[in-house]
Amino acid sequence: MSTEQIPDKALNDYDEALAAIRVSDFPQAIASGRLALHEAQQTDPQPRFFICRCQCLLSNVLGRLGEYKEAGELAQEAIFVCSLLPMDEDVFDVWAKSVIYRSAALCGLGDHLSAIAALKAGKRQVRGFPGMTALADRVFDDQLSLLRQRFGILEE
Repeated sequence: MSTEQIPDKALNDYDEALAAIRVSDFPQAIASGRLALHEAQQTDPQPRFFICRCQCLLSNVLGRLGEYKEAGELAQEAIFVCSLLPMDEDVFDVWAKSVIYRSAALCGLGDHLSAIAALKAGKRQVRGFPGMTALADRVFDDQLSLLRQRFGILEE
């Protein structure tokens, strides 16, 4: 989605969020990520893929800090918007991470079966995108296996 017009401030804030994650400064990552998201949302036209990237980043960090409800909501928004974009490997990457972060947030909220159902739904949904089936199978099967092992779930 390199054709998107992204404000320099939003890009700088996003880069700061990534740098903060690398050094485990999660409060700074959240602050910078929120600034990047806000700046992008104020742009006309909105850079939708960049907004998805910001939401995905924030979902990841908030989930690490135990803010599962907000992490899940941001991931769900990113999933929805990514599904409206032309699917390529970059969009798939953000979309798949968002599905995984949403599933992790559901686990954090104690809803393990819904977490597994979310992963299965993500796997089914991506099968409609040409060239993505093998990648989806690998990504989602690995995540499903991890969830089942972690929570001792044999069948759902």
